[in-house]
Amino acid sequence: PEKLAGTFPIAGGLIIQAEPDVFDDEELKQAQRSTPMAIIHGKRDGVVKHSTGVHNYNRFLSHDFPLTRFIEPDLGHAYDSLPVNEAIQYLDMMTTDDAAALAAWASAQMELENWREVAAAIDRARQLDAASSMASIVETWEQAASQKAKELESEIASNSNSQWIDRYLRWHDKFGTSQAGVGAVAAYRALQETHDAPAKELMTEARKAFRAGDSSGGWAKYQEIVDQYYASRHYRTVKNWIDNRQ
Repeated sequence: PEKLAGTFPIAGGLIIQAEPDVFDDEELKQAQRSTPMAIIHGKRDGVVKHSTGVHNYNRFLSHDFPLTRFIEPDLGHAYDSLPVNEAIQYLDMMTTDDAAALAAWASAQMELENWREVAAAIDRARQLDAASSMASIVETWEQAASQKAKELESEIASNSNSQWIDRYLRWHDKFGTSQAGVGAVAAYRALQETHDAPAKELMTEARKAFRAGDSSGGWAKYQEIVDQYYASRHYRTVKNWIDNRQ
């Protein structure tokens, strides 16, 4: 990350060196999460499945990369047809020193209710010590975050079933760094601590089953993660695999 201002993967997969959970050095991990990333993958890609791009994005979301954007146009694989300008603009804004330009971009994103992009712009403004230039934007973003925060916090705390998980993840992706969401995020993190270890064990068991030719056994382990350990960091990945199973 010390050599990169930002990254721009297009229709690619992850190899082990790029998996976000294989690193132990905390300083390195922080640098990685401070590096903006714009992933592009066309929904009609006939060369590399779109679900691969979804998998990549989910992996980074699950490991708290706040400056990652996923652009998924209804297009194929050809580079020259993809909206690369959107990715470049995002990377430019996440690395700009121009507080006024950043605020203008954030305002445009707010009008479109692209709340994740608004959150990223707020983060960049704080890095520039220019948060005051976006005070009204921060206020509106916090108000939007608060609409579901308390309800989600209550559902997570009671955890009577898993029906809240997808709603929480969608909310977290947009508002997870808000002050309004501190309670909901804390409740989720507490539950995540109890779900991560057993989910990791099930992932290992699933891989063993697949390698042994026991496909049904492997998928059963994945389903167990989704049903019982939905707060784990493996949930998004496994849910994507199950949803795209053929």
